[in-house]
Amino acid sequence: MASTARQAMLASLGRGRDLMRLVRLVPIYQEPNTSKKHPQHRIWPYLLRKMVIDRPNQVLLSDM
Repeated sequence: MASTARQAMLASLGRGRDLMRLVRLVPIYQEPNTSKKHPQHRIWPYLLRKMVIDRPNQVLLSDM
């Protein structure tokens, strides 16, 4: 016979969240690492900075 500590229990996600709140467990989330620039990556210049755009279809822009 299996020990009671090792028996599997099924619960919904909401029940798990309620149990975590009951015992005051707080999840730790990893912060996004998107705004830290790598020191070896080149910073490309913005070529349209001093250009006057005064008509439609004068410049095309693409972002990857």
